[in-house]
Amino acid sequence: MRLILFEDPQVRDFYPLTELRPVWDLRTGLGTLRERLEWRLGMVASGGLCRGPLQAVAARLGLGQPEFEEGGDILMVNGRLLELDAEAVLSLEPGQGILSEDDVLMAARLEADGLAHLDGGGPELDIMECPEGMVLAQRLWDLVHVLPQAAEADFPYLEERLQLLGDAAPPEGVDLSVRFLAAERIHIEAGATVAPYCVLDASHGPIVIDRGVQIGPFCVVEGPCFIGEGSRLKAGTRLLGGNHLGPCCRVAGEVAESILQGYANKQHDGFLGHAYLGEWTNLGADTNNSDLKNNYGAVQVSLRGQKVDTGQRFVGLMMGDHAKTGINTMFNTGTVVGLFANIWGGGFPPKEVPPFSWGGPQDGIDAYDLEKALATARIVKERRGLTLASCEEELMRFLHGLYEREFAGK
Repeated sequence: MRLILFEDPQVRDFYPLTELRPVWDLRTGLGTLRERLEWRLGMVASGGLCRGPLQAVAARLGLGQPEFEEGGDILMVNGRLLELDAEAVLSLEPGQGILSEDDVLMAARLEADGLAHLDGGGPELDIMECPEGMVLAQRLWDLVHVLPQAAEADFPYLEERLQLLGDAAPPEGVDLSVRFLAAERIHIEAGATVAPYCVLDASHGPIVIDRGVQIGPFCVVEGPCFIGEGSRLKAGTRLLGGNHLGPCCRVAGEVAESILQGYANKQHDGFLGHAYLGEWTNLGADTNNSDLKNNYGAVQVSLRGQKVDTGQRFVGLMMGDHAKTGINTMFNTGTVVGLFANIWGGGFPPKEVPPFSWGGPQDGIDAYDLEKALATARIVKERRGLTLASCEEELMRFLHGLYEREFAGK
């Protein structure tokens, strides 16, 4: 039996982070949604079904269109599942499926030729009772809010593979002055370095530090926290409970309960809270976001021009890939910033900043020239030894054309 992940139409509600990646590559807890499903099922996904324009990029990210001619049974699992009942899913018989309470397909087992019916709305399934505890993420901020609980749920799947500190001496690359609290819930991968006078506190959740991470002196890292491969914390950084930094992030200042997808720069002081930053984002010095209204009310956000009541008291900045800010930029509670937006100047930008924007609240916001945006994208990737793939550029050009029509006149 092969594991295939799939997207459903609700991936639009994870804007702007699902513009350049399938939903299963989003992050929470101690991994991506894909990794978390694989840990629970004890299987490695062999393919993924996603939006047509994204297929080439998804393949480049490691999970392309599956090959169906191999035959055999296929286990289809919704890529935005936060939790599942592994026993119930693995015990499905061919032709059986599990729906959510609002009739969204969570998982199904099919014969390979049954996939031919998916384009017609899906094959006929014998629907099984949905087990308790199977949860679909509904919106982007769900991934931020569930992060502490998700990290606790992930830890048992990793615990046997991780060499936890416990009572052992600090590993090579960790200064003897570093203070560990609840060390039995802290893992530091070989090749990571932790400078003098840092505090790693796993009292309220596990801490996993991947290989090649560099933590400067006088940093505080509170769990639950995941710090991805090659990331760096500058001296005095405070990661305050419930953070997930993807690979190759550069972080300073105060960060609380936030997700950085990867290759994100927040290299200066400033507060980032209950936020989700896409890849290749860059926050200028003293950029701050609010994550709580003064009246402590539920936060509303604007998604593609539509007001959405999050039902949450804490919602910070949601920023798409390649977006950037100038120094001293301020973001109001629940601000959404689109792909390739470049924002600067005094005052608060709008609660929703369209993709490919250029400017700020004082000078006004204009369109960001596509060719200049792509030129910058090439430069920032080259600085990390990477290149802008042709399939990525093709997708960006496609999205730019969509945005021009969608946001025209707004």
